[in-house]
Amino acid sequence: MPKPALNTDPAAATQPLADLGLAPKTVAIIEARLSTYANLKTDLDMLQRQVEAERDEIGRMLEESGVMNARSANGTSLYWVRGARNRKLDLTKLIAQGVTTAQIEAATVDKPKKDAFTIRLKGDNQAQTDAS
Repeated sequence: MPKPALNTDPAAATQPLADLGLAPKTVAIIEARLSTYANLKTDLDMLQRQVEAERDEIGRMLEESGVMNARSANGTSLYWVRGARNRKLDLTKLIAQGVTTAQIEAATVDKPKKDAFTIRLKGDNQAQTDAS
């Protein structure tokens, strides 16, 4: 069966599954899996917050002790990573320096991304995407 045409607009996902002509059994299975997904996502979010809190506390303790790098008894590496500068070309400044828009366009490389299936839970501000 060929893949349907992609509609990447999240606002287009307004039609209920039951109204799309899917078999009732298929709709029930998808709805059940979505319920499982929502529960797992909630658990994952909670665990992620706990992991981040533990990491932050360990980092705070090391920083207070003046330790920047270490290895634990079980072999876990503990180290700080410096924040990197985010550099970006300013197209307006390039044009002001005499670079033409044609030159900018000629030097621009488009890197296509894979199609991705996204699930956005109701009330969730961060979608889970599978770019497989």
